[in-house]
Amino acid sequence: MQDAYRRLVEELESPNAPRTSFSLGNASLYGSKLRSIGVKIPYVKEVAANYVADPSLSLTDFSLTDSVELTICFFVIGLRRCASFAEKMAFLRERLPYADSWAVTDVCPQFIKPAPLGTYLPYYREFIASPYPFVRRFAYVYAMVYRGEAKAPLFIKGIKKESEYYVIMAEAWLLATLAIDHYGDVLAFLKSRRAYPALFRKTISKCRDSFRIPAERKRELMALREERKRFVGVSANKR
Repeated sequence: MQDAYRRLVEELESPNAPRTSFSLGNASLYGSKLRSIGVKIPYVKEVAANYVADPSLSLTDFSLTDSVELTICFFVIGLRRCASFAEKMAFLRERLPYADSWAVTDVCPQFIKPAPLGTYLPYYREFIASPYPFVRRFAYVYAMVYRGEAKAPLFIKGIKKESEYYVIMAEAWLLATLAIDHYGDVLAFLKSRRAYPALFRKTISKCRDSFRIPAERKRELMALREERKRFVGVSANKR
Protein backbone atom coordinates (compact mmCIF):
# COMPACT_ATOMS: atom_id res chain seq x y z
CA MET A 1 0.00 0.00 0.00
CA GLN A 2 1.36 3.41 -0.99
CA ASP A 3 1.97 6.06 1.70
CA ALA A 4 -0.37 8.62 0.08
CA TYR A 5 -3.19 6.11 -0.08
CA ARG A 6 -2.60 5.13 3.55
CA ARG A 7 -2.75 8.77 4.59
CA LEU A 8 -6.00 9.27 2.69
CA VAL A 9 -7.60 6.26 4.39
CA GLU A 10 -6.41 7.50 7.79
CA GLU A 11 -7.95 10.94 7.15
CA LEU A 12 -11.25 9.38 6.14
CA GLU A 13 -11.34 7.15 9.21
CA SER A 14 -10.07 9.77 11.65
CA PRO A 15 -11.93 9.86 14.98
CA ASN A 16 -12.25 13.62 14.46
CA ALA A 17 -14.04 13.31 11.10
CA PRO A 18 -17.63 14.70 11.12
CA ARG A 19 -20.05 11.84 11.52
CA THR A 20 -23.33 11.09 9.77
CA SER A 21 -26.53 10.57 11.72
CA PHE A 22 -26.79 6.87 10.89
CA SER A 23 -24.87 4.09 12.57
CA LEU A 24 -21.28 3.31 11.67
CA GLY A 25 -20.98 0.47 9.18
CA ASN A 26 -24.55 0.77 7.93
CA ALA A 27 -24.57 1.79 4.27
CA SER A 28 -28.21 0.92 3.62
CA LEU A 29 -29.09 4.59 3.22
CA TYR A 30 -26.56 4.70 0.40
CA GLY A 31 -28.19 1.78 -1.38
CA SER A 32 -24.95 -0.15 -1.17
CA LYS A 33 -23.70 -3.55 -0.13
CA LEU A 34 -20.46 -1.90 0.93
CA ARG A 35 -19.88 -0.76 4.47
CA SER A 36 -19.96 2.90 5.41
CA ILE A 37 -17.36 4.45 7.70
CA GLY A 38 -20.04 6.89 8.78
CA VAL A 39 -18.53 10.25 7.83
CA LYS A 40 -20.29 13.09 6.06
CA ILE A 41 -19.99 13.32 2.29
CA PRO A 42 -18.75 16.96 2.26
CA TYR A 43 -15.83 15.84 4.40
CA VAL A 44 -15.15 12.94 2.02
CA LYS A 45 -14.95 15.41 -0.87
CA GLU A 46 -12.59 17.64 1.11
CA VAL A 47 -10.25 14.74 1.79
CA ALA A 48 -10.31 13.73 -1.87
CA ALA A 49 -9.51 17.31 -2.95
CA ASN A 50 -6.27 17.17 -0.96
CA TYR A 51 -4.95 14.34 -3.13
CA VAL A 52 -6.00 15.34 -6.65
CA ALA A 53 -2.61 16.89 -7.42
CA ASP A 54 -0.57 14.38 -5.42
CA PRO A 55 1.51 12.43 -7.96
CA SER A 56 2.33 9.76 -5.40
CA LEU A 57 -1.31 8.69 -5.21
CA SER A 58 -2.27 6.31 -7.97
CA LEU A 59 -5.85 5.34 -8.66
CA THR A 60 -4.63 1.77 -8.95
CA ASP A 61 -3.94 1.86 -5.21
CA PHE A 62 -7.66 2.07 -4.42
CA SER A 63 -9.93 -0.68 -3.25
CA LEU A 64 -13.47 -0.23 -4.56
CA THR A 65 -14.80 -2.97 -2.30
CA ASP A 66 -13.90 -1.37 1.03
CA SER A 67 -16.36 1.44 1.77
CA VAL A 68 -18.77 3.82 0.11
CA GLU A 69 -16.67 6.80 1.19
CA LEU A 70 -13.43 5.42 -0.21
CA THR A 71 -15.15 4.72 -3.52
CA ILE A 72 -16.42 8.31 -3.61
CA CYS A 73 -12.84 9.53 -3.11
CA PHE A 74 -11.73 7.41 -6.05
CA PHE A 75 -14.32 8.92 -8.38
CA VAL A 76 -13.79 12.50 -7.18
CA ILE A 77 -10.02 12.28 -7.67
CA GLY A 78 -10.34 10.46 -10.99
CA LEU A 79 -12.81 12.96 -12.44
CA ARG A 80 -10.85 15.99 -11.25
CA ARG A 81 -7.72 14.61 -12.89
CA CYS A 82 -9.47 14.36 -16.27
CA ALA A 83 -8.93 17.45 -18.41
CA SER A 84 -11.90 17.26 -20.80
CA PHE A 85 -15.53 16.21 -20.90
CA ALA A 86 -14.64 13.31 -23.21
CA GLU A 87 -11.97 12.12 -20.78
CA LYS A 88 -14.41 12.25 -17.89
CA MET A 89 -17.00 10.25 -19.84
CA ALA A 90 -14.34 7.69 -20.80
CA PHE A 91 -13.31 7.40 -17.15
CA LEU A 92 -16.93 6.85 -16.11
CA ARG A 93 -17.54 4.35 -18.91
CA GLU A 94 -14.70 2.23 -17.56
CA ARG A 95 -15.20 2.75 -13.83
CA LEU A 96 -18.90 3.33 -13.11
CA PRO A 97 -19.68 -0.40 -13.41
CA TYR A 98 -17.75 -0.72 -10.14
CA ALA A 99 -19.93 1.87 -8.37
CA ASP A 100 -22.24 0.39 -5.78
CA SER A 101 -24.08 3.36 -4.35
CA TRP A 102 -26.30 6.24 -5.39
CA ALA A 103 -23.97 8.43 -3.32
CA VAL A 104 -21.22 7.76 -5.88
CA THR A 105 -23.29 8.46 -8.98
CA ASP A 106 -24.87 11.55 -7.46
CA VAL A 107 -21.52 13.09 -6.46
CA CYS A 108 -19.97 12.64 -9.91
CA PRO A 109 -21.95 15.39 -11.73
CA GLN A 110 -20.49 17.98 -9.34
CA PHE A 111 -17.10 17.44 -10.97
CA ILE A 112 -18.16 17.46 -14.62
CA LYS A 113 -18.56 20.82 -16.33
CA PRO A 114 -21.44 20.38 -18.81
CA ALA A 115 -20.66 20.07 -22.48
CA PRO A 116 -23.33 21.05 -25.03
CA LEU A 117 -26.43 18.88 -24.71
CA GLY A 118 -25.79 17.31 -28.11
CA THR A 119 -22.36 16.21 -26.93
CA TYR A 120 -23.77 14.44 -23.87
CA LEU A 121 -26.72 12.83 -25.64
CA PRO A 122 -24.75 9.90 -27.18
CA TYR A 123 -23.27 9.11 -23.76
CA TYR A 124 -26.74 9.30 -22.25
CA ARG A 125 -28.06 6.78 -24.75
CA GLU A 126 -25.09 4.51 -24.18
CA PHE A 127 -25.24 4.65 -20.38
CA ILE A 128 -29.01 4.04 -20.08
CA ALA A 129 -28.47 0.83 -22.05
CA SER A 130 -25.87 -0.42 -19.57
CA PRO A 131 -26.49 -3.64 -17.64
CA TYR A 132 -25.19 -1.88 -14.51
CA PRO A 133 -27.89 -0.04 -12.53
CA PHE A 134 -25.70 2.72 -11.17
CA VAL A 135 -24.40 3.50 -14.65
CA ARG A 136 -28.01 3.95 -15.74
CA ARG A 137 -28.73 6.06 -12.67
CA PHE A 138 -25.80 8.35 -13.44
CA ALA A 139 -27.10 8.92 -16.98
CA TYR A 140 -30.46 10.19 -15.71
CA VAL A 141 -28.99 12.20 -12.83
CA TYR A 142 -26.48 13.99 -15.04
CA ALA A 143 -29.14 14.80 -17.63
CA MET A 144 -30.74 17.14 -15.09
CA VAL A 145 -27.99 19.74 -15.59
CA TYR A 146 -29.61 20.48 -18.98
CA ARG A 147 -33.14 21.00 -17.61
CA GLY A 148 -33.48 24.62 -18.80
CA GLU A 149 -32.41 23.97 -22.38
CA ALA A 150 -34.92 23.87 -25.22
CA LYS A 151 -33.94 20.35 -26.28
CA ALA A 152 -33.94 18.87 -22.79
CA PRO A 153 -37.18 16.91 -23.48
CA LEU A 154 -35.05 14.67 -25.73
CA PHE A 155 -33.99 12.89 -22.55
CA ILE A 156 -37.58 11.79 -21.98
CA LYS A 157 -37.38 9.65 -25.11
CA GLY A 158 -34.64 7.58 -23.49
CA ILE A 159 -36.59 6.65 -20.37
CA LYS A 160 -37.22 2.91 -20.15
CA LYS A 161 -39.17 0.59 -17.90
CA GLU A 162 -37.00 -0.23 -14.91
CA SER A 163 -36.98 -2.76 -12.10
CA GLU A 164 -34.09 -1.30 -10.09
CA TYR A 165 -35.36 1.01 -7.34
CA TYR A 166 -32.54 3.55 -7.52
CA VAL A 167 -32.83 3.82 -11.29
CA ILE A 168 -36.61 4.32 -11.08
CA MET A 169 -35.98 7.08 -8.56
CA ALA A 170 -33.47 8.72 -10.92
CA GLU A 171 -35.94 8.59 -13.81
CA ALA A 172 -38.62 10.18 -11.61
CA TRP A 173 -36.18 12.80 -10.37
CA LEU A 174 -35.25 13.69 -13.95
CA LEU A 175 -38.89 13.95 -15.01
CA ALA A 176 -39.80 16.12 -12.01
CA THR A 177 -36.84 18.37 -12.75
CA LEU A 178 -37.75 18.69 -16.42
CA ALA A 179 -41.33 19.50 -15.40
CA ILE A 180 -40.11 22.85 -14.06
CA ASP A 181 -39.37 24.16 -17.58
CA HIS A 182 -40.99 21.53 -19.81
CA TYR A 183 -44.18 20.68 -18.00
CA GLY A 184 -46.17 19.91 -21.16
CA ASP A 185 -43.65 17.30 -22.32
CA VAL A 186 -43.59 15.61 -18.91
CA LEU A 187 -47.38 15.65 -18.67
CA ALA A 188 -47.67 14.05 -22.10
CA PHE A 189 -45.25 11.33 -21.01
CA LEU A 190 -47.22 10.66 -17.82
CA LYS A 191 -50.40 10.29 -19.88
CA SER A 192 -48.72 7.78 -22.18
CA ARG A 193 -48.36 4.03 -21.77
CA ARG A 194 -44.61 4.47 -21.32
CA ALA A 195 -45.23 5.84 -17.82
CA TYR A 196 -45.23 2.47 -16.07
CA PRO A 197 -46.91 2.43 -12.63
CA ALA A 198 -43.86 2.76 -10.34
CA LEU A 199 -42.42 5.62 -12.38
CA PHE A 200 -45.82 7.31 -12.70
CA ARG A 201 -46.29 7.35 -8.92
CA LYS A 202 -42.73 8.41 -8.07
CA THR A 203 -42.72 11.22 -10.62
CA ILE A 204 -45.94 12.74 -9.34
CA SER A 205 -44.67 12.42 -5.77
CA LYS A 206 -41.45 14.25 -6.63
CA CYS A 207 -43.37 16.93 -8.52
CA ARG A 208 -45.56 17.48 -5.46
CA ASP A 209 -42.43 17.92 -3.33
CA SER A 210 -40.92 20.49 -5.69
CA PHE A 211 -41.03 24.16 -4.67
CA ARG A 212 -40.57 25.19 -8.31
CA ILE A 213 -43.71 23.60 -9.74
CA PRO A 214 -46.85 25.78 -9.34
CA ALA A 215 -49.75 24.60 -7.20
CA GLU A 216 -52.17 24.46 -10.13
CA ARG A 217 -49.90 22.04 -11.96
CA LYS A 218 -49.58 19.89 -8.87
CA ARG A 219 -53.39 19.75 -8.68
CA GLU A 220 -53.52 18.70 -12.33
CA LEU A 221 -51.03 15.90 -11.63
CA MET A 222 -53.02 14.75 -8.62
CA ALA A 223 -56.16 14.67 -10.75
CA LEU A 224 -54.28 12.58 -13.31
CA ARG A 225 -53.22 10.19 -10.56
CA GLU A 226 -56.81 9.80 -9.36
CA GLU A 227 -57.99 9.29 -12.93
CA ARG A 228 -55.49 6.48 -13.42
CA LYS A 229 -56.54 4.89 -10.14
CA ARG A 230 -60.15 4.82 -11.31
CA PHE A 231 -59.13 3.41 -14.68
CA VAL A 232 -57.08 0.65 -13.07
CA GLY A 233 -59.96 -0.15 -10.73
CA VAL A 234 -62.47 -0.38 -13.59
CA SER A 235 -60.08 -2.54 -15.65
CA ALA A 236 -59.57 -4.90 -12.71
CA ASN A 237 -63.31 -5.31 -12.21
CA LYS A 238 -63.81 -6.25 -15.86
CA ARG A 239 -61.48 -9.24 -15.61
